[in-house]
Amino acid sequence: MKKQNPNRKYLNKVKTSPPPDTGAEQPRNITGGKIRISIYDDHDSVRESYKRWLLNSGFDVVSDGNKLDPIKNDIEKYKPDVILMDIDFPGKPNEGIKVCKNILKSYPDVKIIFITHYNEPDIIISALKAGAHAYFSKSDALKFLKEAIEKTLSNYIYISPTALRSLVNSLTHLTPQKITPLITSELTPKEINLTDEEKLILKYIAQGLSNKEIAKLRLTNEKRIKNIVSNILIKMSAKNRAHAVAKAIIYHIIYPDEIISSFT
Repeated sequence: MKKQNPNRKYLNKVKTSPPPDTGAEQPRNITGGKIRISIYDDHDSVRESYKRWLLNSGFDVVSDGNKLDPIKNDIEKYKPDVILMDIDFPGKPNEGIKVCKNILKSYPDVKIIFITHYNEPDIIISALKAGAHAYFSKSDALKFLKEAIEKTLSNYIYISPTALRSLVNSLTHLTPQKITPLITSELTPKEINLTDEEKLILKYIAQGLSNKEIAKLRLTNEKRIKNIVSNILIKMSAKNRAHAVAKAIIYHIIYPDEIISSFT
């Protein structure tokens, strides 16, 4: 059973950011329309705060709810581009993670972002293994939620700063033997043979850079970086970029200061 964080607090308000400049470019989906978002959180005040902020930021909130039971019907009816959901619901711990797996089997194009107070590494990794495209800590400013939405729609995995710091700091104090059940990897450190260039690219991924941004730094093209990233995932038996970063931290392929420094 998952341990409850004794310091966890349910907030009635989320951290707010100033409304966007009306002259700024509004976020769009691949069809050029407003990004359609569904929100599921059992706290009405939290859900309403997110709705107001999202609408003010140029997103289209097409549905919301305080439970996940109707989520598949909502997807069929409202066709969201992105779903924001909490992990726990009353009487149903980890329901969000379980539902995430089922949703993506039927609707693989929908992007799922967890919005949660949990920053424990086992929960973050479980969420990513379930197929989540982003993990947003409710203690982070909402500008990072906007970034998470935009990154996921560009097919990147995103972890907000507070959750990423917690993940990095926690994993570096665990041995591969203790963390292996979380990542279900049969690889040992000696079997993860990355080239120097692949290690550098992996560090850039851990810092949240996109393939395009990495290509610019490496003075090469985006297609080449995409191929290198694919090779990294294969070599590390990783499901996605965030999974690869978690393994790299555990096996000391990259180090916390290489990641944390990008947020300071």
